[in-house]
Amino acid sequence: MKKDNKVFFGYGAALASTFLFGLGDVLTKAIYMSGVNPLMLFKIRVDFSVIILLGVLLIFSRKSLRIEKKDIFKYFILGVVGFSGFVVCCMIAISMINVGVAVFLQYLAPAFIIFFYWTVFHQKPSRTIIIAVMLTIIGGLLMIFSPGNHIQLGFLGIFFGVMCAILYGFSSVFGKKLNEKYSPMTTLFYSLLFSAIAWFFVPTGHFNMYSLTPQLIGIYIYVIAVYTVLTYGLFFYALSQLSATNTTLIASLEPVIAAVIAYFFLSEKMSVIEIFGGLLLLLAIYILQRTSAS
Repeated sequence: MKKDNKVFFGYGAALASTFLFGLGDVLTKAIYMSGVNPLMLFKIRVDFSVIILLGVLLIFSRKSLRIEKKDIFKYFILGVVGFSGFVVCCMIAISMINVGVAVFLQYLAPAFIIFFYWTVFHQKPSRTIIIAVMLTIIGGLLMIFSPGNHIQLGFLGIFFGVMCAILYGFSSVFGKKLNEKYSPMTTLFYSLLFSAIAWFFVPTGHFNMYSLTPQLIGIYIYVIAVYTVLTYGLFFYALSQLSATNTTLIASLEPVIAAVIAYFFLSEKMSVIEIFGGLLLLLAIYILQRTSAS
C-alpha cells in the first residue's frame, strides 16, 4: 500500500474508532444506570466478543488464528496486563474522580509513549510530535477545567487515572509491535481471548437475564459487536498504519466528540474555553496529518 493511502486509511480508522468509543461511553452509562455491575458488563463484552471474532475468523481468515508459540506469552501480557489492567484502572478512576478528569488523564498516554520509545528504543521524538502532545494536554485541560465544571479530585483516583494512561500507552506500543508480525484481527482476538480467560476467575456476580428489555438488548448488542469488536478492530488497524503516538493522539479527540454529541442530543452547552480547548485538540491532529502526509 502506498504511503499516502496508509496515512489516509490509518487516520480514517483512528477517527472512526474514536467516534465509536465516544458513542459507546454514552450507551454503557445507560447499562450502568439499569443496575448492571460494571465488572460484569466488561466480562460479558469480552466473552461474547471472543465468540464473535472466533466465528468470523474461522469463516473468513483461519490463517489469522495462527501464531508462533513464542508469541503466546506476549499476547497474554497484552490481554491481561494491557487490556484488562487498562479497563480496571479506568473503572476505579471514574469511581473516585470526575469522568472528565479520568478521561483527560487517560489521554496523557501519548506522553508516556514518547517517554517509552525514548528510554527503551532510543527513538527521540520530533519537534512536531512534542508540539502536538503539548497542544493535546493544554486542550484537554481547558475542556475539563473550564469554569462551571465541578471537579472532584483524590490521590487514589488520580493515581489510577495515570496508571490507566500508562497501560493505554503500553497496550498501544505492544500492540504496534505485534501488528508488525501479525494482522490487526489476530492481535485483537488473542488480546481479548487471554483477557477473557483471566476474567473467568474474577467473581463478578450473577447476570439477571429477566431484567433485560428490548432497549437494553439493543444496547448490549452495540456494546459487544460495535463498541468492542469493531471499535478495537479499527484501533488496532490504525496502529498497523500509523505510529502508536499518532494513533493515541487522534484518540484524544474523544472528549471533543462526546461534547459535540452531548450538545446536539442532550442540549448540553459548551463554554468558550471548552470550545478553544477542542480547537487546540483539532489543531494537534491537523499538524500530525500534515506532517505524515508530507
